Amino acid sequence: MFKLNYFALLAVSLPIFAASAASPSKLVQTDTSNFVENQYIVVFNSAANAMSKNAFKAQLAANADSLVNKYNVKIKLRFDDVLNGVVVTADKQQLTQLLQDENINYIEQDQYITLDPVMSTKAVQNNATWGLDRIDQHDLPLDTNYNYQEDGSNVTAYVIDTGIRNSHQEFGGRASSGYDFVDNDNDASDCNGHGTHVAGTIGGSTWGVAKNVNLVGVRVLNCSGSGTYSGVINGINWVNNNAAHPAVANMSLGGGVSQAIDDAVNNLVSSGVTTVVAAGNSNADACSFSPARAVQAITVGSTTNTDARSSFSNYGSCLDVFAPGSSITSAWYNSDNATNTISGTSMAAPHVAGVAALYLDENNSLTPAQIDSLVSSRSTKNKVTNPNAGSPNELVYSLNDNNLAPQVEYRAHVADLGWLAWVEDGATAGTTGQSRRMEASQMKLVNSTMQICYSAHVANIGWMTPVCNGAVAGTTGQSRQMEATKVWLNNAPAGCNIEYRAHVAGMGWLGWAQNGAQAGTTGQSRRMEALQAKLTGNCN
Repeated sequence: MFKLNYFALLAVSLPIFAASAASPSKLVQTDTSNFVENQYIVVFNSAANAMSKNAFKAQLAANADSLVNKYNVKIKLRFDDVLNGVVVTADKQQLTQLLQDENINYIEQDQYITLDPVMSTKAVQNNATWGLDRIDQHDLPLDTNYNYQEDGSNVTAYVIDTGIRNSHQEFGGRASSGYDFVDNDNDASDCNGHGTHVAGTIGGSTWGVAKNVNLVGVRVLNCSGSGTYSGVINGINWVNNNAAHPAVANMSLGGGVSQAIDDAVNNLVSSGVTTVVAAGNSNADACSFSPARAVQAITVGSTTNTDARSSFSNYGSCLDVFAPGSSITSAWYNSDNATNTISGTSMAAPHVAGVAALYLDENNSLTPAQIDSLVSSRSTKNKVTNPNAGSPNELVYSLNDNNLAPQVEYRAHVADLGWLAWVEDGATAGTTGQSRRMEASQMKLVNSTMQICYSAHVANIGWMTPVCNGAVAGTTGQSRQMEATKVWLNNAPAGCNIEYRAHVAGMGWLGWAQNGAQAGTTGQSRRMEALQAKLTGNCN
């Protein structure tokens, strides 16, 4: 299981000064021991949207220079967009002086963030990986297919993480480096794996949700998965300054409560970048972690392939949606065709980031707030078991059902083989050339309010009672051959037809029947071996 270590802020043993008429700054204190010694994030009073961009940057520079001149602190970083602040190194005496500066809104001690080692499992992808398979359908069982209406080709996804292996075959030249804030250069290559895995889920050609999205790596964590909140904010700031719109950002990372990183994320969203964050892997309230608690971000919890909340997943009212996060296969960093299967809300978040890219490709004028609303309104409701107190019972859904053509899906129960895989729209369910009897069938419609009903003619029984919408027609466990079928639609629009045909022993494929007519034979003791079905005409 992949997990994130969460570290809150150190409770610094310094006094909090009483408010004066000048509204002195506030030292944000929480309860961690994983602080960066003598390093603080200082946020000034002026809001980023209170003036023009150039004026804002000029004021920030003046404020930073003032700190150096008045308190002799060292400025390590300046955030000129998503946060009206700087990172300074200061001793206790200098910190005491900073706390009295009326131009400072709050001060927060910087902290480290570290990724735990990734746990891998062996996996073989059969058609679509389960996570992709889950997000394009409302109900279980999975059908092994991943359907998509858009591919994200007009969208850029920013992966704020450990970097990306841009040359990986999953990306087909669509991945590039933004900036590396670990080595301070333009090569954001991944030497950890986490960022490449996340990018593969967002936009890999095999493992990805949005299969043609542009991917940009912003490296804020080193080869061991370690970094600081100030470094992460620096990456957020870079995305804010450089984003090619429409854009999404993914942050599969987190730590203890941090007003600074929450503010930075919220400001990135306000700039027009839909931002998706992991809820965290502590099996705790996501509102106790940042940036999971950032109000404007889309915060994602994790589910298993049975729609249960993953045992590690955080939960609660700060969550926006759940997505597949347990045992997710994606690209890996150590070769151009490497894969790994890992778990975590880090794996759930990029499913949602990919879906956001699909929504933006569908309509590139959507705002982050509208994307957030669509994620909720289109989600699959009330399927997650044990979502825990306060969590929305919503599972991300990738399709726009209003734009989907209806499809018929069906499968066959075959002697000695049991139930075969679901197929759709004219494909063969059952076997041919193997002399195996078909014993039962199931049929269903997707993307439709119509009802599909069907009946089976079974040896020594005759026509059985009709069933509808996924129920079993025929018999299982009785060694009885199915000989014919009838299929029809209820509530179908004028001009919409269901056509179907049977493959019969000694006869092969018979002609197409439609709308309740018989396909197959009766009274000849000939086994039905396979079935094909399709919708024709105007069925929308």
